[in-house]
Amino acid sequence: MPVECYEFDLTANGYPVLVNDDNYISDDYPFVCLINLKDYCDANVVKIKGSDIQAEKFAVDALMVMLRDAKAAGYNNWQVNAGYRSVQYQQELF
Repeated sequence: MPVECYEFDLTANGYPVLVNDDNYISDDYPFVCLINLKDYCDANVVKIKGSDIQAEKFAVDALMVMLRDAKAAGYNNWQVNAGYRSVQYQQELF
């Protein structure tokens, strides 16, 4: 299913941005293309547990390349249980 999104640069000095406990994405980070994984992902490659799980398209595209390669190498039964969480929802969880 084609999804149209505008391009953006998630890099710092030409390298991907590291996001972890010490390097946060700001609360106003511009998520530009959240997609519904159930509608977008190939069900023959990965099971999407919930019907409303969303993620950034560029990350899902990279995930699908990785999972297709894994499947070709004989590694199967992949599942996604969670995706994008708004700042508000993440704060509620913690």
